[in-house]
Amino acid sequence: MTGCPAPACTVSTSTTSVRLGTVSAVNASEPQAPPDLPRQVPIRRNNGFRMLWIGQLLSDTGSEIGLLAYPLLILALTHSAVLAGVVGTVRAITLLCLQLPAGALSDRLDRRLTMIVCDVMRAALLALLAVLIVTHLATWPVVLIVCVVEGGAGAIFNPAATAALPAIVTDGQLEEAWAATEGRTYVASLAGPALGGVLFGLGRAVPFLTDAVSYAVSFGTVSRIRGRFGPRAALFAVMLRSTPAEMRGRVTNTVLMVATGLAALAPLVAGLLVQHGSGSWAVGAFAATMAVAAVLCLVLPGLREAESAVESPRRPS
Repeated sequence: MTGCPAPACTVSTSTTSVRLGTVSAVNASEPQAPPDLPRQVPIRRNNGFRMLWIGQLLSDTGSEIGLLAYPLLILALTHSAVLAGVVGTVRAITLLCLQLPAGALSDRLDRRLTMIVCDVMRAALLALLAVLIVTHLATWPVVLIVCVVEGGAGAIFNPAATAALPAIVTDGQLEEAWAATEGRTYVASLAGPALGGVLFGLGRAVPFLTDAVSYAVSFGTVSRIRGRFGPRAALFAVMLRSTPAEMRGRVTNTVLMVATGLAALAPLVAGLLVQHGSGSWAVGAFAATMAVAAVLCLVLPGLREAESAVESPRRPS
């Protein structure tokens, strides 16, 4: 042995480095999870996921209420089915144009704070519209502006909420979490328009006041989520797992833009069908479109094999 101070002597191997009084395992032990990753708890007991789910349910329901309430209000103000359809199409086109920038924005800002700001803005905006309706100051251009801004805030809220999901649940729970998220979306899409019609029957301002309350409560639930949601320097579970954390918002809205691009024309087409045909023709046309979409979802193999396509490169050759 050559002379060297005992405390400084080190014996190194390919896997370990041993120093007097300390042992450092370079590759011998399993890597420790970063402290900011979510802990493994059942979905039903995950308070952060519950708060996010409730907040999204309320936000989605409020948005779906508006999908019927806005055209009904425009129709009551102008007596024009085409103009009511135009307002819906302008909103949809605005959302389509915002998909990519909104996704990029959600990747650059704190996602929880982004959701909170969107909820506060929507709650204040809808409350103001309700006041204008009650005081008979609402006009169709005002309704159009509120509709577009409220929808734009939703376009920013949604990718932020989706991109925050992996910070709330563990990787192995993404499928279960996204299934619960999809179920919430379908409940809101089914109940929201019907609820919007019922509320509009009670009073023109009622559905918009209800929207304001739903966004205010969503603000309260999202505010209770704890964790780190800032950017790190269907199908959706696979997308979230395979997409880098700093790009999840952009990828989410890119997928949504491609999937829902043609939906921007739906309100205008519906207005034209009702104006020049009948309500029955409009319902029949959209029912046929949904039937074709359902068949395509069952036939196209890519929708069923997304997970295997992602996992196959990881398998040993």
